[in-house]
Amino acid sequence: MTRVTRLLLAEISLVIRSLPALRGIPNISTRFSPERLETLVVGVCRRTAENVSSMLADVRKGRQTEIEYINGYVVRRGEEMGVACAMNYLVWHMVLGKQQMVLRETSEFAPFVTQGKGEGGQWGGFEIKVE
Repeated sequence: MTRVTRLLLAEISLVIRSLPALRGIPNISTRFSPERLETLVVGVCRRTAENVSSMLADVRKGRQTEIEYINGYVVRRGEEMGVACAMNYLVWHMVLGKQQMVLRETSEFAPFVTQGKGEGGQWGGFEIKVE
């Protein structure tokens, strides 16, 4: 398991264990400890190693992913409770950025490049015209 994954899981664990709605539930600290989450994640990764995740499939096809409801949720709930979730924020925004890149690449509003000068500006000796 990478250091980044461990940091992600540590943030998730802290947020879950800090949720007011879960206070008073027996063994909450053990059930959602970073170590237990790591064990669960490693198990899922091993069982699904040959699969393409739904999020990756969505990104590849230019569809919206569930990132807002996973890492975005962790970040928002963490902020409400004063828990910094920098790694989850980073992953959340990297996926959103990749979604935007793929959307631009597959959009019908992509720049049209022709040789010469024009309104759209220059790029490597070619005119860039947005239609």
